[in-house]
Amino acid sequence: MVETCAENGVRIYVDAVINHMTGPGEGTGSAGTEWTQYEYPDLFGDGDAAYSRDNFGPCYEEIEDWEDKEEVQDCQLLGLSDLDTGDPDVQDQLVRYMNELVDLGVAGFRVDASKHIPEGDMGEIVDRLNEVPGFGGTPHLYHEVYGDDTIPYTAYTPYGQVTNFDYMRDVAASFADGDIVDLTSISDHGDLSSDEAVVFIDNHDTQRYEPTLTYLDEDRYYLATAFMLAHPYGTPVVMSSYDFDGNEAEGPPSLGEVDGNPAGSITEDTDCSSADWVCEHRDERVTGMISFRNAVEGTDLVERAEQGASRVAFDRGEEGFAAFNASDDEWELSAETSLPDGTYVNVAGSGNVIVSDGKIEATLPEDGVIALYVGGEAE
Repeated sequence: MVETCAENGVRIYVDAVINHMTGPGEGTGSAGTEWTQYEYPDLFGDGDAAYSRDNFGPCYEEIEDWEDKEEVQDCQLLGLSDLDTGDPDVQDQLVRYMNELVDLGVAGFRVDASKHIPEGDMGEIVDRLNEVPGFGGTPHLYHEVYGDDTIPYTAYTPYGQVTNFDYMRDVAASFADGDIVDLTSISDHGDLSSDEAVVFIDNHDTQRYEPTLTYLDEDRYYLATAFMLAHPYGTPVVMSSYDFDGNEAEGPPSLGEVDGNPAGSITEDTDCSSADWVCEHRDERVTGMISFRNAVEGTDLVERAEQGASRVAFDRGEEGFAAFNASDDEWELSAETSLPDGTYVNVAGSGNVIVSDGKIEATLPEDGVIALYVGGEAE
């Protein structure tokens, strides 16, 4: 899979869990490895690597004081056995794991629970990663960090980009409330510059535990996602999920137990035509906006119109124009634009839009969006 994607210019990212292993109990891993919470006798299936109790800690208790940095980084998150990432043997195994993936052609990692790994330990691991074959350069990393006063987002920017949960909360809430006009001025949000921030409207955790906006909110959710893709701040991540029917712990659609698989159930192949799979990334308000974002890359945002709290339009340099109506009524938009005159396809919706004498006159439906760019003219 990695090789095929690389041949087509698609970079594969791995969600790397390197802070911890399992919670209490015992079981069998997907490759048949027997484990208990602090004993993992055969990490790579070759007998050369293992974790035992001395590779964990130094704190074997669950985090209680989230304002104590040492406790947050050395104790157990949600009861999961916390690897001692300052231990050279642990670092060797983590580097081996990540480099084996890099050598396969994996081009990047989302590093899970980075906040719970001391910054110096993270630096030791990142500095030892190989160059990515084919694409070149070291792998691109972005770190899951719930930034706060104890451990800010910026603690991890020396080692890659950082997930900006404050952006998610503010932008999702603003669209949910229909109060979006101030969002055009987003800059250095949560003390993260645009180059440092990874932004999103929801992810696999917030969708379940902090559901300000999700696919269940339908048009307003996709409107917020389109805005994220139109705005220059941050590197956007688009959600693609399955229906979990209100059960926060529910896994993806499953084939059930399969012969020869020691860990039990296997996930079904993704089928976006099935109601079990949501596939937010396939919605035209997402796919069209990805084309828009690529077309306007590197351009500045210039606001062109606003009406009340819920309606705003802006240019992206001379390459693009986008307008958003986060209200329950139509918006009769009249705005200037730097786009050349012509007839453009609205890549985030239906129909064409005419630019004449440097102006746009158009009607946006409730929860509607218009997105136009040079190169997206109607034939």
